[in-house]
Amino acid sequence: MEEERTRAGKATAGLTRLEGPAGTHTVEAINNGKRTRLSGRIGTLRIKGVHDGELDASALQARAIVLEGAVNGKSVLKLAAPGGTVTLAGLNAEANVEIDAPGGSVSTGDLNGDSRLEMRAREMKFLGNVQGSSAVALTLTANGAVQFKLLQGDSKVMWNKEKPSDPSPRIEEGEVRGSAQFAREE
Repeated sequence: MEEERTRAGKATAGLTRLEGPAGTHTVEAINNGKRTRLSGRIGTLRIKGVHDGELDASALQARAIVLEGAVNGKSVLKLAAPGGTVTLAGLNAEANVEIDAPGGSVSTGDLNGDSRLEMRAREMKFLGNVQGSSAVALTLTANGAVQFKLLQGDSKVMWNKEKPSDPSPRIEEGEVRGSAQFAREE
């Protein structure tokens, strides 16, 4: 299947605007302090990886975001996929990730080290382990669900409902070892 082209135009202050609601845009690895900002609308955003860099795509609305490489070092990543899907390869070291995907779903590989993940979504799947002193702050939208395999070390996954009137989420708990925590934040 051939990738549909998108129109990308550079604006001042390092902001790239994407327009291709059915298209795909690929961001090469962001390394060593490089900062990238994206806005507009896109079907699929593919990111090769972030290594001690910064990607702010909070002003970009994507139906699908796929992070093919891990977020490493002291990287900062901000993503928006309202009603869409976000797939993260994993977070390492002191990576800091914010995801706004209300009504959407997020899945991630391993979370390691001192990584931080703050997100709002309908569904969250931890497909890998959450370990080290990783911390997750999760806000579940209506009809939410969360699933994890293993929390260990000093890791924490704290969750809450977006609205008190939302129904209780579906929770598929895995194993919690050591001083790790999985709890509702009141």
